[in-house]
Amino acid sequence: MLAGVNPFGGDSIPTVCNRVLSSSPLPPSHSNPSIPAALDAIVTSCLVKEPTLRMSNAEALSEQLFPFARRITQIPQAPPVAVQDASLRSRAARLLRSA
Repeated sequence: MLAGVNPFGGDSIPTVCNRVLSSSPLPPSHSNPSIPAALDAIVTSCLVKEPTLRMSNAEALSEQLFPFARRITQIPQAPPVAVQDASLRSRAARLLRSA
Protein backbone atom coordinates (compact mmCIF):
# COMPACT_ATOMS: atom_id res chain seq x y z
CA MET A 1 0.00 0.00 0.00
CA LEU A 2 2.82 2.38 0.81
CA ALA A 3 4.51 1.93 -2.55
CA GLY A 4 1.33 1.60 -4.58
CA VAL A 5 2.30 -1.82 -5.94
CA ASN A 6 2.22 -5.37 -4.64
CA PRO A 7 5.77 -6.40 -3.64
CA PHE A 8 5.15 -9.96 -4.84
CA GLY A 9 2.69 -9.30 -7.64
CA GLY A 10 1.75 -11.95 -10.13
CA ASP A 11 -1.07 -13.07 -12.37
CA SER A 12 -1.94 -16.19 -10.35
CA ILE A 13 -1.81 -17.42 -6.77
CA PRO A 14 0.97 -19.97 -7.49
CA THR A 15 3.07 -17.23 -9.10
CA VAL A 16 2.61 -14.93 -6.11
CA CYS A 17 3.40 -17.76 -3.66
CA ASN A 18 6.55 -18.65 -5.61
CA ARG A 19 7.71 -15.02 -5.54
CA VAL A 20 7.03 -14.74 -1.80
CA LEU A 21 9.16 -17.82 -1.15
CA SER A 22 11.98 -17.21 -3.61
CA SER A 23 12.52 -13.50 -4.21
CA SER A 24 13.17 -10.38 -2.21
CA PRO A 25 10.97 -7.42 -3.11
CA LEU A 26 12.34 -4.08 -4.19
CA PRO A 27 12.24 -1.38 -1.50
CA PRO A 28 9.03 0.69 -1.53
CA SER A 29 10.98 3.79 -2.55
CA HIS A 30 11.71 2.12 -5.89
CA SER A 31 8.04 2.63 -6.83
CA ASN A 32 7.42 5.74 -4.73
CA PRO A 33 10.51 7.99 -4.41
CA SER A 34 8.75 10.24 -1.89
CA ILE A 35 9.02 7.57 0.83
CA PRO A 36 11.57 8.65 3.47
CA ALA A 37 14.69 6.49 3.71
CA ALA A 38 14.00 5.55 7.34
CA LEU A 39 10.49 4.34 6.52
CA ASP A 40 11.86 2.51 3.51
CA ALA A 41 14.31 0.68 5.78
CA ILE A 42 11.55 -0.28 8.24
CA VAL A 43 9.33 -1.76 5.52
CA THR A 44 12.25 -3.54 3.90
CA SER A 45 13.24 -5.07 7.24
CA CYS A 46 9.68 -6.37 7.70
CA LEU A 47 9.94 -8.26 4.40
CA VAL A 48 13.27 -9.97 5.11
CA LYS A 49 13.09 -13.73 4.48
CA GLU A 50 15.07 -14.73 7.59
CA PRO A 51 12.72 -14.50 10.64
CA THR A 52 15.55 -13.79 13.06
CA LEU A 53 16.46 -10.64 11.10
CA ARG A 54 12.93 -9.20 11.26
CA MET A 55 11.60 -7.21 14.20
CA SER A 56 10.82 -9.40 17.17
CA ASN A 57 7.26 -8.17 17.77
CA ALA A 58 4.57 -5.69 16.79
CA GLU A 59 5.46 -3.37 19.65
CA ALA A 60 8.98 -2.89 18.28
CA LEU A 61 7.51 -2.16 14.86
CA SER A 62 5.00 0.31 16.26
CA GLU A 63 7.75 2.17 18.12
CA GLN A 64 9.66 2.61 14.87
CA LEU A 65 6.55 3.67 12.93
CA PHE A 66 5.27 6.10 15.56
CA PRO A 67 7.30 9.12 14.37
CA PHE A 68 5.84 8.73 10.88
CA ALA A 69 2.28 8.50 12.19
CA ARG A 70 2.65 11.84 13.97
CA ARG A 71 3.60 13.76 10.82
CA ILE A 72 0.53 15.54 9.52
CA THR A 73 1.29 17.64 6.49
CA GLN A 74 -2.20 19.00 5.91
CA ILE A 75 -5.52 18.45 7.65
CA PRO A 76 -8.17 17.86 4.99
CA GLN A 77 -11.21 20.08 5.12
CA ALA A 78 -14.32 18.09 6.01
CA PRO A 79 -17.42 18.64 3.88
CA PRO A 80 -20.41 20.24 5.61
CA VAL A 81 -22.45 17.76 7.65
CA ALA A 82 -26.08 17.63 8.64
CA VAL A 83 -26.95 19.26 11.97
CA GLN A 84 -27.81 15.99 13.76
CA ASP A 85 -24.47 14.42 12.69
CA ALA A 86 -22.38 17.46 13.59
CA SER A 87 -21.79 16.70 17.26
CA LEU A 88 -20.90 13.06 16.70
CA ARG A 89 -18.65 13.84 13.75
CA SER A 90 -16.93 16.71 15.53
CA ARG A 91 -16.25 14.54 18.58
CA ALA A 92 -14.85 11.79 16.33
CA ALA A 93 -12.69 14.30 14.46
CA ARG A 94 -11.31 15.72 17.70
CA LEU A 95 -10.54 12.21 18.91
CA LEU A 96 -8.70 11.35 15.70
CA ARG A 97 -6.72 14.59 15.74
CA SER A 98 -5.62 13.99 19.32
CA ALA A 99 -4.34 10.46 18.56
